[in-house]
Amino acid sequence: MTKKLILTLDESTIKKVKIYAQKTHRSLSSIVENYLNTLVLDENDIKKEEIILRNSDKIQLPENFYDNKELREYLEKKHF
Repeated sequence: MTKKLILTLDESTIKKVKIYAQKTHRSLSSIVENYLNTLVLDENDIKKEEIILRNSDKIQLPENFYDNKELREYLEKKHF
């Protein structure tokens, strides 16, 4: 269930985030929600992230791998 939330932000921040949202084809709501979700990760998620970071030098990604796109798709699947 979604609910409305009113935020008060600096005007320059709003302008920058709107530009970022447009470039990444995302809504402001999804950006804020994803960011807030990262602030409240549970311990299991943090442990997974640490494992990934420790092993990241061993992972070979294809040249056409776009991490922002992959992360966005992962978070959308996880939270929607």
